[in-house]
Amino acid sequence: SFQMSIRNVHLKSEDQSTTMEMNAFCRAWRITAHRCNDGVFVSLYYVDSCHSHIAHWLPPFSVSLKADVLDNLEWRSVEIKPVSHVRMGEWEIAATDEWVSLTIEMDADQWYDEKVFPRLSSATPSSDVVFVIDNEEIHSNTAKLTAASPLFAMMFESTVREENSERIFLEGVDYNEHLAFFLVLHRDKYRITDKNVAAITRLADKYDTPDVLFQCHSFLVRSSSLPSIDKLRLAELTRNENCIDEMITRIEDWDRVSGEESFTLLSDSTRIKVLERAVMLMNLKLEKVVYSCSGGCRSRINQIDFSVFH
Repeated sequence: SFQMSIRNVHLKSEDQSTTMEMNAFCRAWRITAHRCNDGVFVSLYYVDSCHSHIAHWLPPFSVSLKADVLDNLEWRSVEIKPVSHVRMGEWEIAATDEWVSLTIEMDADQWYDEKVFPRLSSATPSSDVVFVIDNEEIHSNTAKLTAASPLFAMMFESTVREENSERIFLEGVDYNEHLAFFLVLHRDKYRITDKNVAAITRLADKYDTPDVLFQCHSFLVRSSSLPSIDKLRLAELTRNENCIDEMITRIEDWDRVSGEESFTLLSDSTRIKVLERAVMLMNLKLEKVVYSCSGGCRSRINQIDFSVFH
């Protein structure tokens, strides 16, 4: 994860506007602030060779704005409201004639191709279904979803396609998590990371998408730096015994894993495999110790009997 801050952007009490530019994450950024009505309007742009564009981002990339005003020679934080979209660089600040200091924090667990977002947030020639979550929209294609999941296939098999996209309202779910899942499903240059693998794995299991589950499995085994117990719990969602077995062979902190409270939430078969692995490693260590103490002469070792765990 990479963090970057744009600090010390000041809108002085006698100024009506201010602008600052900087380079971060392989692109140029511009932040502007100007007074309007009874507040301050702040915009964040990314700039290419010809144009500037209002910044928008997808989780796990995040941008946050902090604003302080100088009041009676003391700085105090003030309320900030997104103007139109929680992932777009436009905010309103509750400040009138005060001196305003702005700080923008960026967390780039990953960036994304900015062409991706419009394909999911608005209708395209290929989109024919819209998932609505908390008044946010995710546009998709039924053929792609049907090919990816038997659950989606069953959902759409009896639906007659009309000229307008079908709208499916999902209640009590998280928009950001579903957006990440659909980005992976659509293969839109969006990587699975430690920050989103849990949500994507759960949704891949919920919507029965084997290909996405396999991507999660591959990430958990080869790339993830999550705690071993978390990886095991997610691996069980993939229902892939090879994934679970490979995960267990890579566990080095088995004593910590078996001592975690959530260890009891694993299936019986997974817990037994972890304990078998732990006993095997303990016996190997014991053998090395005895071999060393005997001056290099091998002797019979009373190994730990795993049967006590059954």
